[in-house]
Amino acid sequence: MDFLRGKRIAITGHTSGIGKEIYEICKFAGAQTVDGLSRQNGFNMLELNGDTVINHIIHEDYDIVFNHAYMPDIQNRILKVLYKRWKDRPGKIIINTGSTAGYYPHGLPTYEQNKLEMAKFCIKAGRDFPNKNKCRIQNLSVGYTNSAWTVGISREHLIDAYDVALLLVNMAANNEYYVSEMVVHKPYPDDETMEQMSMVARVNGGKDIEESYQDLEKKIGNNSLQ
Repeated sequence: MDFLRGKRIAITGHTSGIGKEIYEICKFAGAQTVDGLSRQNGFNMLELNGDTVINHIIHEDYDIVFNHAYMPDIQNRILKVLYKRWKDRPGKIIINTGSTAGYYPHGLPTYEQNKLEMAKFCIKAGRDFPNKNKCRIQNLSVGYTNSAWTVGISREHLIDAYDVALLLVNMAANNEYYVSEMVVHKPYPDDETMEQMSMVARVNGGKDIEESYQDLEKKIGNNSLQ
């Protein structure tokens, strides 16, 4: 992965699952800088409506951003603000972790709408690259993958997080073709099993989002006491 050498890289949500694998791959490949932005190191995506993360990324002027972590509306906002800021900057790349839920709904309307919107945004922007915009943005709509959201789902129905991370990282390569959107998933099981999987993902995803809100409330409370 020589295309990562000398690059400055940021990953949102780098402490588990796909994000952690992206982080490890980039470190191993010899990128100049690999920074993870997660709740665990003070970067809650919900803080200031995403501006804490966005401002850090802009200030550090990364070459490649893996816009991986999801929070309602915030992941899309990170993409759109960075794209607007960098669209005249050759060499800037924003790679987004989408979801097949945008195409095959499973009961999380906001999540599904967000993911489909992100995919469509990347497809539309891809039409203008590199003539009308210089910043390359790409999306991978991925199916059920082993992560915090899929704990309790049989591994036979899950894509390995490392495999997904490899697909995302390889999107940053300089190829003669341009993949603005890719849809990847394992063969889906019968409808009853899919409904059970969806229920597990809804519960786990809801817990993860709630933890982010609790983390933000705690942070705000601590700041008010200082």
